[in-house]
Amino acid sequence: MKTLFEVLQKLVTLFDNHDVPYAIGGSLLLYQKGLDVEVHDIDILLEDISYPIVKSLLKNEQVTEKTIPHPTYPTAHFMELVMDGIEVDLMFSFSIRYQNEIFSFPLEKEQHTFQDKPMSFSRIEDWYVMYQLMPGRENKAAMIEQQFLKNPPDTNYLQLLMERKYPQFILQNLRKWC
Repeated sequence: MKTLFEVLQKLVTLFDNHDVPYAIGGSLLLYQKGLDVEVHDIDILLEDISYPIVKSLLKNEQVTEKTIPHPTYPTAHFMELVMDGIEVDLMFSFSIRYQNEIFSFPLEKEQHTFQDKPMSFSRIEDWYVMYQLMPGRENKAAMIEQQFLKNPPDTNYLQLLMERKYPQFILQNLRKWC
């Protein structure tokens, strides 16, 4: 069985070779940022427009597509696959429903080197917002706050986030880091 990193590297190479924009998120992003988290799977955000090409690129993999909309995550497309024993979640135009409102997250990414390979990662500031909107993920938002104490967030990017129509408590939480 391949390691999680080997599977990640395989996917990243596939996406890079076909000019598919992506951003690694979830616990792997937190791990890359130095947080003490266990990484059990790979979460990758993609643009909705990339769905047909990704579907074609992964046609030989065991892919499960979620066609019934999830009540909390009304994402355009969701693909779950197991590659070499590692679970991978591909989320196209990721969205979260919170108190009957839908919040969509544009694909924002930063290049980082991970295990000596350049890769595109989501912005931790976006995941700070996402985790506050996700039920049961408040602990991860708190972990990010602890990380912000050691490595302050990008205040210019936080200002951009505050221009979006998020719930008041999120705007207040963003404000305290500016």
